Amino acid sequence: MKKKTIFILAIFCLIINTKGVAQKIDIGVETGFSAFSIEMNDIDNIRDNASNYYGGYIEDGVFSAGQRYNAGLKIDYLTPNNHFELSSGLRYSRMTKTVDNGSYFYYLIETPQDVEYLRLTKIAQKSDYLGIPFDVKFFPRDEIHFFNQFFSLGTDFNFLINNKNDISYYKKEFNADDDVNKNIKDPGNFFGSVYAGIGFRFGKKDCFATVIQAFFPCIYYTSSGSFGLVKPVAMEGAFVELELRIPIK
Repeated sequence: MKKKTIFILAIFCLIINTKGVAQKIDIGVETGFSAFSIEMNDIDNIRDNASNYYGGYIEDGVFSAGQRYNAGLKIDYLTPNNHFELSSGLRYSRMTKTVDNGSYFYYLIETPQDVEYLRLTKIAQKSDYLGIPFDVKFFPRDEIHFFNQFFSLGTDFNFLINNKNDISYYKKEFNADDDVNKNIKDPGNFFGSVYAGIGFRFGKKDCFATVIQAFFPCIYYTSSGSFGLVKPVAMEGAFVELELRIPIK
């Protein structure tokens, strides 16, 4: 994975060095959404129902899901030949990982004095990251028109700034967050992604523009091999992004 990231950054630098100073610069506001295939980490304290007290957690009965939402600012540089556009900036991402089964499940808490099974409706782990994206776009046409198709390749590097677990109880007045949190794994301090896709640019060359992109695959990698509460199954997902741009040069 590191080799793929280094390869993308090398392309980024090569285009800068060979195409000269950008003839057009935009500043953009981006927002995006990603979903990826995951499964629970091996949390022995989770039980699907009372008949499973003797065993471990029931992966087929308790479901998990993972989404990523992001927003940020980007600077986009168009090279003089109108074929390549380079983008970078600052990106905030919220990773939300959830475990539930549509009703409630049991969560085992053991203390030196007692053993108790809590009824939970959901565990949601919300992790906030600050990152830097690097994207390269290729426009097949020689000129920028109102409608343009392009192909995109990119990567980003994201660093954990905050993490919290939201525990939802079947009895809403109940609270045992400290005991539940002891058994939930924290995410690593870093994750990255590599993505490739296709997109469309709407807007004249020197005017406001809207950019829509769809990436598949979007391949994730982490410093710990896990996203905390869950772990990626295939380390890949789909990513959709919208960007609004204002020309500054």
